[in-house]
Amino acid sequence: MGAFSTYALSDLIAFSSDIYLRLFTRLNAELTPLVFASWIVGFVSCLLVLRASLVSRRSALALLGMAWLICAWAFHWRFYRELLWAADWFAAAFALQGALLMLLAFSHTAECREAQIPRAWRWPGLALCALGLIGIPALQLGLEDGRSAGALAWFGSAPDPTTVVTLGVLLLLSRGARWQRWIAWPIPLLWCLIASLTQKGLGLELWPLMVSLAVVALVFEFRARRGFRRLPETLMPELSKASMPSMRKPRSPRLPRSTFCAPTICGKRARGETASAALMARPKRPEAFDEVTMKTFHVT
Repeated sequence: MGAFSTYALSDLIAFSSDIYLRLFTRLNAELTPLVFASWIVGFVSCLLVLRASLVSRRSALALLGMAWLICAWAFHWRFYRELLWAADWFAAAFALQGALLMLLAFSHTAECREAQIPRAWRWPGLALCALGLIGIPALQLGLEDGRSAGALAWFGSAPDPTTVVTLGVLLLLSRGARWQRWIAWPIPLLWCLIASLTQKGLGLELWPLMVSLAVVALVFEFRARRGFRRLPETLMPELSKASMPSMRKPRSPRLPRSTFCAPTICGKRARGETASAALMARPKRPEAFDEVTMKTFHVT
């Protein structure tokens, strides 16, 4: 154990930060149309997920799955495998994540999906989406030494922005069924940890960013799970009572007070009739004696 304690994290990485940044330069130069198209896909998916439509949100998840598949081939399989032996496993994991997102899109049930996303829970997901689309490239350009404009990481072609946008979209879709809660979370969270460790070993300044965003996403995910059950309606004016079956149990319809099961009248039971109808159904009493009959009766 004493010999292993002398190793640093940088000793386990067989390439330097300059070679790592040059990988992004090659990626952006050789696959420029694909990089631009992938970024457009991410922007459209963030817009679609905000629409209160089941078709739009299914399309957003399907586009995210496509972005993960592109990143698996373009980054890991085409370039990163030249530097790291584990890139083949990363490519397989990213392809699996893309397949899971597409599966989630096709199994996206209509339960609690047509309602708009409450404003109280919308901003964390939107912040992560914006950070993945434009925030991470801006931070890399401003804070990392040696990172040029041609070596920036963009959504769809680089794994870090793709992961951050995916976490934001998953936060915006926090009201899924129970089995859908964590099916798409493990791989993005694991990549956040791997990316932070790799960047720390390379000495890059933004190494705490990915793991911090993963922790923030998990915190808001747990809060959203608990908050959607107990959040008062005054904080969610967009959600009507009809669109939230999980918060209110449906009440059985009540009959008017004038409607009841009338008792047995003249040997017949009048069910579901009003009191006046039941009384009208009784046979009438014989009419009173007329005046002539009364006089005859009296004389007799």
